[in-house]
Amino acid sequence: MSEATSVGQIGLDLVVNKKDFNKQMSGIQNLATKVSKKLAAAFAVKKLVDFSAKCIELGSDLSEVQNVVDVTFPAMSKQVDKFAQNASTAFGLSETMAKKYTGTFGAMAKAFGFGEQQAYDMSTTLTGLAGDVASFYNITQDEAYTKLKSVFTGETESLKDLGVVMTQTALDAYAMANGYGKTTAAMSEAEKVALRYSFVQSKLATASGDFMRTSDGWANQVRILKLQTESFMAAIGQGLINVLTPAIKVINTLMGKLVQLANVFKAFTEKFTGKKADNVASGMQAAEAASAGVSENINAAGKAAKKLGGLLSSDELDLLSQKTDTSAAAGETSGIDIAGLQTATKTAEESADKITQKFSDAFKKIPSVRTFIDQLNNGLKKIDFAGLKKNFIRVTTQLQPLAKTAVKNLETIIDPLGGYMGNRIGNKIAVTVKLVDIGLDGIAGYLEKNSSKIQSWSEDVSQSIANGFINLTEINEQTYNNLLGALDKARPEITKGLEDILTGYNDFGMSLGTILASGFDIATEHTSQWMQDNQELLEGTLTELFEFGGECASLVGQIVGDLGNSLTEWWDSNGSSAFGNIVDAWNDIKKTVLELWNDIVMPVLNHAKEALQELWEENLRPLWDNILELISSVGDFLAATWSTVIKPIIGYLAPTIKQVADIVINIMCTVFATVSDLISGAMKILGGLLDFLTGVFTGNWKKAWESLQKITDGIWQAIWGSIKGVCNLIIDGVNAMISLIYSTLRNVVNGIGSVAKKAGDLVGKDWGFEMPSDPPQIPKLWNGGYVKANTPQLAMIGDNRHQGEIVSPEDKLQKMALSAAQAAAGSGGSISAEKLDKIITLLETIIRILASGNTIEINGVKFAELLKKINREYFKATGNYLLLDV
Repeated sequence: MSEATSVGQIGLDLVVNKKDFNKQMSGIQNLATKVSKKLAAAFAVKKLVDFSAKCIELGSDLSEVQNVVDVTFPAMSKQVDKFAQNASTAFGLSETMAKKYTGTFGAMAKAFGFGEQQAYDMSTTLTGLAGDVASFYNITQDEAYTKLKSVFTGETESLKDLGVVMTQTALDAYAMANGYGKTTAAMSEAEKVALRYSFVQSKLATASGDFMRTSDGWANQVRILKLQTESFMAAIGQGLINVLTPAIKVINTLMGKLVQLANVFKAFTEKFTGKKADNVASGMQAAEAASAGVSENINAAGKAAKKLGGLLSSDELDLLSQKTDTSAAAGETSGIDIAGLQTATKTAEESADKITQKFSDAFKKIPSVRTFIDQLNNGLKKIDFAGLKKNFIRVTTQLQPLAKTAVKNLETIIDPLGGYMGNRIGNKIAVTVKLVDIGLDGIAGYLEKNSSKIQSWSEDVSQSIANGFINLTEINEQTYNNLLGALDKARPEITKGLEDILTGYNDFGMSLGTILASGFDIATEHTSQWMQDNQELLEGTLTELFEFGGECASLVGQIVGDLGNSLTEWWDSNGSSAFGNIVDAWNDIKKTVLELWNDIVMPVLNHAKEALQELWEENLRPLWDNILELISSVGDFLAATWSTVIKPIIGYLAPTIKQVADIVINIMCTVFATVSDLISGAMKILGGLLDFLTGVFTGNWKKAWESLQKITDGIWQAIWGSIKGVCNLIIDGVNAMISLIYSTLRNVVNGIGSVAKKAGDLVGKDWGFEMPSDPPQIPKLWNGGYVKANTPQLAMIGDNRHQGEIVSPEDKLQKMALSAAQAAAGSGGSISAEKLDKIITLLETIIRILASGNTIEINGVKFAELLKKINREYFKATGNYLLLDV
């Protein structure tokens, strides 16, 4: 208690409740904090919106100047893009500035007749010079760009600020001093531009390159930072444009629909008021043409209209739409020239009719348009517009009460439907949030339990994946190197194959196109004639068909109506009660299923889960580990078997397999060729027989005679194809024997050549040699043949359907082969007789020394050991042994 100790002093017993006071102060502080956060968020949102707007503006500017670049430099836009992207660090220009300047300078250069490359060189040089001039004279880039446009415009005042006096006298002196040979008076406009371009470059040589020289300074570094920031914002803006453009398109589409809706509203008001905005506008224009004082007349009309303020709006509309003496008097009072207005309106209508008639006459003079209009009018005359309008009015009259009833019924349904939808959505949201809560709880427990394990596993897996990609890089490099090498070697064959297949498809396509076009012409011609001949039949058939369709539609309508009435009667009598019973039964079924689930299914599932867990831990997990160990063992076994057994066998058998495959392919080609000749001959015989019968039946005896010749050719082709096939099969057999013998001999000779090459490498000589990979073959009948001298015989030439044939004396072919061999010897591609003799002598000496039991050492290494090492290396590289007895 406080005590008052003096007169006039009032003692107040104030006790502050600290808890409530602190609570209230805390609430005020929280409120202030929320307000400050909302204000900060509001300012942050505003800054974000401003930043996005600026980005979009810069991105839009960049897209617009990019369009100028693409149009000006259609073949060099990529070079301009690269130049503009480097302009910020090279010249102190943003990408947008560089493209704007380059595109403008290029367009101006091309306007004077310069080519695209010349325009590119001039525009990029002047653009870079604009950046250097801005840096050197400490002016803005746009100001420097404006001054340098004088190169094309010829203005002199703007360049004087830079110390460049580009008068005609100065240009003439510069032209004569630099070898132009004439003054500006004798030059074309393009030559003047080229002269001014060179003149300005020479006068501004001091400023050229200034930005690069001073790029390390504070001012230019700040300028580079600003330009790069603008480039970054422009890139972000273009991304935002890509995202927002579809939305803008949707909004524009919506606005278009709103405009259509507004037009509908306007038309409705015109029908309601009896006034048309277009007529009012045209009438005012006509009044303006008829009277010079139209503005005064309108003011007077406004004053007169104010006197009618006591009328209702509907009365005012009706009075304005009626032609009465009162309205006329009002017109006279307001000062409007009604007679002049009517005269002007009539004149405008007559002018419009004349213009319409002239357009109609002009179009009718064009043959195709006149035909189109005539046929269109012919079709439109067949339409019963009066009946169409009458039926439309009948439909709309019947729809009006139905629409009112539908709206009333919809209002009855909406309220309970809204309650149901709100309840359903709210409960679904509650269930969804509960599921999310449970899921997050489980995920949190999982992460708390396995976080360290996941981190360790992710590090190991990441390292393995990184190693895998390193290996894939090496594999990719080797694969594409092999692919590129193979493509280079096979380029001629691929090119020729592509050329041949395109030529074949071209010929086929042209033939098919000719057939289709001709067939279309014939089909339409015959069909048109058939329709003309059967016009009455077609019209009658279509009439009966349409009548039948109408009767069927009536029948379907009757059936559907009867079904609807029956359904209504059934529902009112028994259907609704039966449906209620079904719903009750279904609800009871759901209750029973839930009880079964809780009492029976869930206990069984829980027991199954526990059994599965025990089975996994005791049996399945050890089985899985054993399977993984078995897979590792199988992999090791397969790798060892491949490297030690299968690969050597494949390497040894590969040449033999290739030879056998070649032999089989040759025999199959021969068989298919023979069958093809037989089928071709049979088809020719059949075609000739059909042509013969056609000629006999039609009395065309020339065609019948030619068909007999065709039949004879087909018979001969079949007989000759059979003979040729048998001969070619015999030749294939002989060639197979030659290939096997040649392959064995080639392996021996190539083995000796490899030994000789290794021996030559020891002394720095090239003693290696090998036989060609392809054995000599006997040509088939369709590939030519060999005829001995002085043995005349019959021969068929030119029967090869795919290749041409050469008939030449033997000595000329020998000369061609000798020339080829000499050319190869000159390029180091053959072995001379002298070199071959030396190799044979060396090998014989080595064999004698080894046979005598002596040893040969080269640089301290026994020669026999050296041969074994070479043999092992050859096996590792090819899978075959070079020497079998070493």
